[in-house]
Amino acid sequence: MWKDHAVKYVLMGAASASILIVALIFVFLAKEAAPMAAADRQVAVVVNRRNPVGEVSIEQARSLFEGRIANWRELGGPDRPVRLLTRAEFTGEHLHFKEEVMEGRRPAEDAERLSSDYALVDAVAEEEWAVAHVPLFHAEQAGDSVKSVLIVADRRGLLRLLGTEWLPVTGVPGREKYGILPLVTGSILVTILATVIAVPFGVTGAVYLSEVASPREREILKPVIELIAGIPSVVLGFFGLVVLSPLLQKVFNLNSGLTALTGALMLAFMAVPTIMSISEDAIRSVPRSYRQASLALGASRLETVWKVTVPAALSGILAAVMLGMGRVVGETMAVLMVTGNAPVLTASPFESVLTMTAAIAKEMGDAVHGGTHYSALFCIGVVLLVMTFGLNVLARRILSKHGMR
Repeated sequence: MWKDHAVKYVLMGAASASILIVALIFVFLAKEAAPMAAADRQVAVVVNRRNPVGEVSIEQARSLFEGRIANWRELGGPDRPVRLLTRAEFTGEHLHFKEEVMEGRRPAEDAERLSSDYALVDAVAEEEWAVAHVPLFHAEQAGDSVKSVLIVADRRGLLRLLGTEWLPVTGVPGREKYGILPLVTGSILVTILATVIAVPFGVTGAVYLSEVASPREREILKPVIELIAGIPSVVLGFFGLVVLSPLLQKVFNLNSGLTALTGALMLAFMAVPTIMSISEDAIRSVPRSYRQASLALGASRLETVWKVTVPAALSGILAAVMLGMGRVVGETMAVLMVTGNAPVLTASPFESVLTMTAAIAKEMGDAVHGGTHYSALFCIGVVLLVMTFGLNVLARRILSKHGMR
């Protein structure tokens, strides 16, 4: 009796620990994504105090930093060329935060960004006809040596995520875009295509293994299928990049073979072993009496398979399909390598797309810790977690409807 209680408490503890870990992951993602809900940090366009130019509009500021305005005369100032200063010119200079970096109180990339911002302010203070954009706080700390001619702040909070443009890095103040709709549609497009391709192959392969193949064939094919499931995704990504992408480009006469279809084919190849293996187990678990009764009533072997055996194993097959979709949704390396990583809003399988997982993997290393881009990537993580959770809930409802709880 005590052994039964021990097993019960161990299982309860494992389940509680799993729930706690999932809750902590969600809390962590929400915490890092929370700054996105607040107003974006204010950015000041600063010029030298001796520069007579007063306020400028956002469009004029954009024209300045895009090079369309090259002389201060176009802004009501003297006939002097504009000296545009960017953070890239001062990376690594004025490192005032070395001690904090060494003590682990500030990330190195954060310290370098702050240092280059201060260096920009110092440079504008020295050059009479220079212009730069820095956080408003740094401009205010500079005192009377510089003046702000424009302050830009985006106060839309999370509404920024509903946009159709993903452009998190730009050299123009206020021009950053954090719309994740192209990323969401890219993930959905690749997932749907991969599922449509993988399910027929996976289910028919499972039917063949369980109902048609001889014991000798099953002994050979089953381990091979499970071996395919263990191939690292980066290896499949290289295969897609070197072999599949040029092939699709040639067959469909495309400008680039790095498309949503390429990613879907690779993900389908990765999902087929999972769907096939679990579906085969579900089909083999159907009682033999079902088959015998169908054959005794005059049905052919093929009719028995598709009208009796497969419907009886439908709950297990649906579970296999959901697990395969879960593998597809969370895949990163393969889609990162073969989908082109273009954040465009499209429903065409022949265009490049950027998925949510690929965006996080590609850009997290370049995002400044605590910055808006950093928070936006964590918001993508939250959306991905919610989508996966919703997929699991849908799977449970479908399985419950078909009698599998």
